[in-house]
Amino acid sequence: MQVVIDADVLYGGTTRALLLYLDHHDVIRVRWSALLIVETSRALVKTGRLTREAASRTVELMARAAPDADVPVHDVQRAFRRAWPGVRDAKDLHVAACAVVVHDQVEAAGAPAPVYLITKNTKDFAPRKLAAMGILQLHPDAFLHELCQRDGARVAAAFDAFRADLPERPEAGRVLQKLASDGQKKTAAAMEAVVLAGRVFL
Repeated sequence: MQVVIDADVLYGGTTRALLLYLDHHDVIRVRWSALLIVETSRALVKTGRLTREAASRTVELMARAAPDADVPVHDVQRAFRRAWPGVRDAKDLHVAACAVVVHDQVEAAGAPAPVYLITKNTKDFAPRKLAAMGILQLHPDAFLHELCQRDGARVAAAFDAFRADLPERPEAGRVLQKLASDGQKKTAAAMEAVVLAGRVFL
């Protein structure tokens, strides 16, 4: 499952880490271009969440965690014209174009399947036009919640690996609170319900 992640989703540290761990556990394949990474880094610095040095380090760690995620910028730029109908705001054209390129790659591999475009900025895209291109646009909470329903055990395993790598190995509830603070409230509630039901131990 190929998943293009918008900068506004990569901005949230807990959500970003969970998506990378889901990639590491072969639940999804995260994809982005350098244009998305630059946008993410600038936002982290501009809002004061990270220093410039810390943002650069974060980008390096992302690249190391998902070495196959990058979509070449020249390919993205060549897809601008085809991606144009899928956006309502020109500033997001590069995001839709990235998804178009990934969809081309999926089709070329002989295993046609929809490509997911995960963004909080849903109003700036045209979901029906994107769907006609084989691209499904979803809010990150809706996407992650759907993954929980479809493959809860593997999502929980990726979450637990993420938690285990955090300093002091915090309780699951604390990490889920941070996930909810990132905007993924339905996902956090669904994962908490899985834990309470005893279906998965975290």
